[in-house]
Amino acid sequence: MDGAVYPVVHMSIDMQQGCLRYLKEACAERLTQNSNAFIAELRERGVPTLAVGLHSEPPTPVYCVTAQRPFVQPADEFTITIKPGDMYIFKDSVSALYNPHIVDALKEWGTRHVIVTGVFLDACAGHTALDIRAAGMQCSVPLDVASYSMLINPFTKKPHSYATDCNTPEFFEVSRLRFGEIADHVKAKLRPALTSRHAVLGMLDPARTLEKRTAAPGTKPLTLQLA
Repeated sequence: MDGAVYPVVHMSIDMQQGCLRYLKEACAERLTQNSNAFIAELRERGVPTLAVGLHSEPPTPVYCVTAQRPFVQPADEFTITIKPGDMYIFKDSVSALYNPHIVDALKEWGTRHVIVTGVFLDACAGHTALDIRAAGMQCSVPLDVASYSMLINPFTKKPHSYATDCNTPEFFEVSRLRFGEIADHVKAKLRPALTSRHAVLGMLDPARTLEKRTAAPGTKPLTLQLA
């Protein structure tokens, strides 16, 4: 990405109409509002947002939105506002880190801390956060910009099957648990990363993240020490 260094990256997971239908309407609206407000606040601090969408096609590379290359909504529209300076990508798995393009981008940017928001903490967002921590990066999950699922399929009115599309080690582990324990199990593993969006913003130093920096010898990436 033109040699840019992004020590901190915000990753918004599956904020799409097709995913938010699994939430109550009021919850989906509040989550979208909080997400857009948080993205705007991060944008002011020079922290880029990578919107990750769930798609049935093979994983895509990272697309950077510019004035010359505006964002074009896919069929399953994002509910967050994507502007020039933001990025987006699509995955076909539970954890976003199973898209190799995301892993390569984080390495290229020198990213050391990823802020994960979106849906769902008992599925894609949660397992993405767990994989980020397993990869040795810091991770923050603001609970007011994320949500658990209702765990009910809105079409069949039955519990979701966690036996499908479980292609991460963490997902295999969760799928062995009894259904009612899934959310608590993931939350327990995520506990060190759980926080609020105001706490994240309070930890960011605008003077160090206001502009994207060009990689240089001895450049020390910004890290956040969050409880």
